[in-house]
Amino acid sequence: MPELPEVLTTINYLKPRVLKKTITKVWIDKNTKIDNQTSKDFSKQLQNSKIISINNIGKYIMFYLSNDLLLIIHQKISGHLLFGTYVQKANS
Repeated sequence: MPELPEVLTTINYLKPRVLKKTITKVWIDKNTKIDNQTSKDFSKQLQNSKIISINNIGKYIMFYLSNDLLLIIHQKISGHLLFGTYVQKANS
């Protein structure tokens, strides 16, 4: 599990790369309930939200989004947090 310095390193890495960017798509690897809604509905709610600021409360990464949304992430045991652009390759 990442310690607080690793969480701060992650935040410092993310800030110049994602601040003021718009979330265009969300991938959740499990079909589960999130805040009493399906993962699909949760993903739709985040789409088109702009990332206003990022900070932390303890080991939780707080993404303050437009539309008064707050996305809270904990990196769990692995410490992995994936973001980026997914490009689907054409079928060969």
